Amino acid sequence: GTSLYQLHPFCNKMSCPVLPTGLGEDYWSMEDILAGQERIPCKIEQTLYRLGFLSTHSGEEHLVPGTKMEVPLWLARSLCTRKRQVISVSLPKSYREGMRVALSADANVVNLYRNGPYYYSVGVSLLNFDLPEKGDLAKCLLEAFVKRFRGIMDSSQNAYQLDLTQLTSNLDEMERYLFTQGQQALNKQIQWEQGKGQKIKTSSLVEGSRKRKRDT
Repeated sequence: GTSLYQLHPFCNKMSCPVLPTGLGEDYWSMEDILAGQERIPCKIEQTLYRLGFLSTHSGEEHLVPGTKMEVPLWLARSLCTRKRQVISVSLPKSYREGMRVALSADANVVNLYRNGPYYYSVGVSLLNFDLPEKGDLAKCLLEAFVKRFRGIMDSSQNAYQLDLTQLTSNLDEMERYLFTQGQQALNKQIQWEQGKGQKIKTSSLVEGSRKRKRDT
């Protein structure tokens, strides 16, 4: 069956600006940079000397094992790997069981943007960590995407010259991109039906073939 990981190459072929990250992020992508700023709950597993100032609660000179804090996703990727576990990571509230239950019940009514503008991107990145819930999270993200996708494309095809604020307010950035693509396809279709599209021209290869036949 299809896994959420397979969405990554699929979206790449669409030149999607916001992709599920964690499988080789684009260094120059502003979307990847912004998604990487998401704060991730973690626990310190090794003493980090003279970095106590990073925790606003401890007041200690050093970060000692057991200290709980939040770090950006990009930093968590470096500090929590199979070979190097300076910190251990847990799921942010937006990806825990309560949110997964809400998405399973009716994914279409959930405001993903409020839970993170790069909800899918961050969610797939979290699957790279050794978390006990990652199987449930992967299934939830994929099912939510599939359920919401049809509604997004239906809306994009039936919202010609309408205010799109309400239609897109609960979509995350990847969903908004897909909505925009649907809108652009609709506009091109309408232009073509009204005769405003580009005129079909004879291929240069055909023109060249005809010219060669006339010359012989």
